[in-house]
Amino acid sequence: MADGWTDRKRRTLINFLVYCPKGTIFLKSFDASHASKTADMLYKLFREVVLFVEPGNLVHIVIDNAVNYVVAGRLLENEFPTLFWSPCAAHCINLMLQDMGKLEELRKNFHVAGYWLNPACRYNDVEFETSGLLDVIEKHANGNFELRLNLTNEMRIFKDGELDFGRKPAVDERYQWWEIYCTCTPTLQRWLQVIIDNLPIFFSRVFDRCVPSIHRFLFALLPGNRYILNLVYYIKDFCSSLMATRLRFENSCEVGVFSKLTNAYCLVAIGASESFYSTFEAELSDVIPVIKTSIGGSRIVGCLCIGNKNGLLLPHTTTDQELQHLKNSLPDHVRVQRIEEKLSALGNCIACNDHVALTHTDLDRETEEVLADVLGVEVFRQTVAGNVLVGSYCAFSNKGGLVHPHTSIEDLDELSTLLQVPLVAGTVNRGSEVIGAGMTVNDWTAFCGSDTTATELSVIESVFKLRNASK
Repeated sequence: MADGWTDRKRRTLINFLVYCPKGTIFLKSFDASHASKTADMLYKLFREVVLFVEPGNLVHIVIDNAVNYVVAGRLLENEFPTLFWSPCAAHCINLMLQDMGKLEELRKNFHVAGYWLNPACRYNDVEFETSGLLDVIEKHANGNFELRLNLTNEMRIFKDGELDFGRKPAVDERYQWWEIYCTCTPTLQRWLQVIIDNLPIFFSRVFDRCVPSIHRFLFALLPGNRYILNLVYYIKDFCSSLMATRLRFENSCEVGVFSKLTNAYCLVAIGASESFYSTFEAELSDVIPVIKTSIGGSRIVGCLCIGNKNGLLLPHTTTDQELQHLKNSLPDHVRVQRIEEKLSALGNCIACNDHVALTHTDLDRETEEVLADVLGVEVFRQTVAGNVLVGSYCAFSNKGGLVHPHTSIEDLDELSTLLQVPLVAGTVNRGSEVIGAGMTVNDWTAFCGSDTTATELSVIESVFKLRNASK
């Protein structure tokens, strides 16, 4: 077992303990105050301990569940097939309860609303306080009398079990009832989605990692607050199949600015926080290389380059050292070329998949020819919702695409015909129109800014067919 803590001298220490049938003993302590706790550093540290104890004497290692520790744990499992890694259950519980506490002044009211709207709990003889529910309705209506009246009327339909709510399956279904039966109360359905968006997706990921004892712990901890548990399980079921990953680059949600993802490689800004790099590495390293780099000395690699599985185009500001580093790191079949183009932010001016590229209307003809040759694509000069920066306002793979929310139906049809993939208009990062800056995607996974809501994630996973890819 590895346990990190900070002593009175503000030193960061990692203690190692060994549990055996005779009890738990202290093995060693490592001072990590002056070390960067990267996944590679932690892997080497844990590996040293494993070799000291001898792999034949170990069956299980328990460590932190931060991303860098997760990567280190997986590396250990790969090297030592008989060793099983798991995250610390106590840390999972701690993070879970911290996240509950971040719902601010409405956290109780949202829980009450979720509990009240769950038929598995609603259609019984239990009486409970609904003032929190009314407070949420008031806040959501925000002075709109007609909206508040519609919600109140539709709540009455639900409460009295009328229309579709009176059917037996509506009472028996525990999780997905609202998707099936709320169509007769559309205002209520939209409002419930607001509740879902305001509750963290975090729960689903924590529950997937936790052991059953955590469930028992929660039941013991919250005996008089059963609605919290019902809502937690409800959210878990709703989010259990999410395949897109949410993250931040330092204090920015614009993850597409600092990364470039294709089906053959992933570029990540050099000097990024280790957790940002480790998130990509944990998801992708078994399939494609994840390469740290800069372009022209800048970290905005997603804005400055454009590429697909066939090649990578770099602006003229790229240094010789950066160019050579990328050529050495990328797969042999990927062609890398530096081009002279006045519109040097290639990632903002071009969007592409493995077959088609959309470009800024003022892109040089020579660049267009190089683009077609190196990336092996058909090239079309286009705008997205009137914007010439097509790379900033759309993102698409070989399976689907997301474009600016103001794109007209006619333009959607035209773009979909050019790209030969389904497209939808949408947003990322809680309403941001700058799609290309807020996310990066390939044929089997996507990375979005941490402000992206559950609704936006659901749209992304649907149009890019990420759930199908995972199967």
